[in-house]
Amino acid sequence: QEASVFLNANLWKQEREALDGSFDAAKAHFKSRGAWSLPSELQPTRFKEVALGTLSKMGRFDRYSVFAEPVSESEAPGYFEIVKEPIDMSKMREKVESGEYGEGSLAAAKFYRDFSLMFENCAAYN
Repeated sequence: QEASVFLNANLWKQEREALDGSFDAAKAHFKSRGAWSLPSELQPTRFKEVALGTLSKMGRFDRYSVFAEPVSESEAPGYFEIVKEPIDMSKMREKVESGEYGEGSLAAAKFYRDFSLMFENCAAYN
């Protein structure tokens, strides 16, 4: 049985390196396979571990902590006039820890939605 595409780090690296560096290309790549699903090789109860690991790794790429904490009106005047559903990595971590996302692939899809929303909020404001 072939491993899930979500576990193929080499494929993801090759695809990422082929991007042109634009937000639109990154967004298209991010959404190219639809909502995330927990690979069948993993038990549904492993969602929390996978999600927290994902947040940790993504946080390392956020050099300036842009997505780490909620946006404030003083940092981004008019943000809440544009962004109606704010989300950040600290809120996502809270949702994982509290079990708000649930377990398994349904939880992974909700987690994916919040990641997408976080980046789309940033693009909409900027």
